[in-house]
Amino acid sequence: MKLFKSHIRRTGLNRHPKAKLLALGGVLFSLGAVTSVTVTYAWYAINVMAQIDNLNVRIITKDYWLKMDLENNTGVTIKYEDRLDEEGNFTGFSLDDMDYDRTVGLNDVSGMYESDWNNSSTNPRTARPQFLKSYGASAAVPNKTAVATQGYLQTVLWLYANDNCEIYLTPDSGIVPNEEKNAETAREKGRDIDKLREVTNAVRLSFYSEDGYVIAKTGDSKQTYYGGVLDMNGDGYYDSYDGKEVLYGEYNTEALTDDYYVDPTSHEKPYEGGDTFTANHNPDVKQVVYDKDDAKLAIKKENSVKIDTLRYDETNPYKVVEPICKLKEGERKRVVFSVYCEGWDEYMTDAIESAAFNINLGFIALIKD
Repeated sequence: MKLFKSHIRRTGLNRHPKAKLLALGGVLFSLGAVTSVTVTYAWYAINVMAQIDNLNVRIITKDYWLKMDLENNTGVTIKYEDRLDEEGNFTGFSLDDMDYDRTVGLNDVSGMYESDWNNSSTNPRTARPQFLKSYGASAAVPNKTAVATQGYLQTVLWLYANDNCEIYLTPDSGIVPNEEKNAETAREKGRDIDKLREVTNAVRLSFYSEDGYVIAKTGDSKQTYYGGVLDMNGDGYYDSYDGKEVLYGEYNTEALTDDYYVDPTSHEKPYEGGDTFTANHNPDVKQVVYDKDDAKLAIKKENSVKIDTLRYDETNPYKVVEPICKLKEGERKRVVFSVYCEGWDEYMTDAIESAAFNINLGFIALIKD
């Protein structure tokens, strides 16, 4: 891809400014993961073992450049120049560079309660996104859970360029099923390969910098709510506590008055073959009746975008896109990059047990005239 004049559409003012596109080559990195459920009932029970082949930025132009350093989890910075071969080609950053624990892999966590860490007192030059871990099988504490200290991939990238620019993803960036591994799993375990492919919908990529926080997901993934009834113990009934169904998640707990509960209206048996999101109401406890868009409950919605909105495509320059961040000439910008599986996503069930997916990610810098 060569340097050329183009236009990019933005919302608000200056919708069609002229810009130069600095293409930084191919794939930033490729991630392959295999999930395996350790127990049969759990949302928050899927273990994703990830393997990253490399992180790679190739410089194509001579007049403009974009470079990237990596700060690992021990605070050691690995410079771009430290990963150049004898011919000056960037060889990339590895999982070992990121201090990634392969024995833990990726476990489904949640991005709910973002306001606990992303607020007016947060210092974006030092803070990192926090993810919450499993509720476990206890319904006594249906709201906040502990902060997850593992089970996701997170690393700090330092981006810098020799001109003012905005950073986007390349057109080929995305999350796709690993067809070879999924086909093997389908044969060996008698699984539905179409279900295995749906693992991509539960995966999230996030980018956090002083310019803001962006969570990206695939185009097929629906709106995710950080709240609802769940069957965490796998007994076929939605969980209950003290004679009432439990409404898990992030919402206005003070609004959940007795008006939201009704006496049992059926005598349903436990749901067989369901998942954490799909169960029956227990006929021996009061049922919680709610609307996910109820203004009083204010169940929190995931603030995410389709990954396509972050990809700049030179063949479609008028498409509305959003930058990951902006760089000033000579500035080193800190971007915290995370990969995780969102536990509240409706696809995060046992149906994707042993599924596999790949992630391709590349950067494009749009340089203003």
